[in-house]
Amino acid sequence: MATTVVFPFTVVALALAQLVGDGCAALYSISLGAKDDKTTKKCIGNSIIVTVIFGILVMAIGFAAMNPILKLLGVFGYSTTTQLFTKQYMTIILAGIPFYIFSSSKYSPL
Repeated sequence: MATTVVFPFTVVALALAQLVGDGCAALYSISLGAKDDKTTKKCIGNSIIVTVIFGILVMAIGFAAMNPILKLLGVFGYSTTTQLFTKQYMTIILAGIPFYIFSSSKYSPL
């Protein structure tokens, strides 16, 4: 049950990764076609930096607002055991969110 409740939060993280990755891919393709090496290198570097920043921000917001997020996702309608497991699972997921976002972006070096 805990995985089902926390899954929408991971979808938001994936959406942010794809937002940066797709934007970088478009700019990379345009600048590569225009033979603009400076912009090509900049867009890859900026994509990596923005992806890392998004990962850290999502993790920090998740830890700071864990109870309101879990309330929004509906965990408090279940038993106390489910609530405990969901909080533990959310903590583990939040610790890995920066790596998840970074590795899910299309132009990360991983």
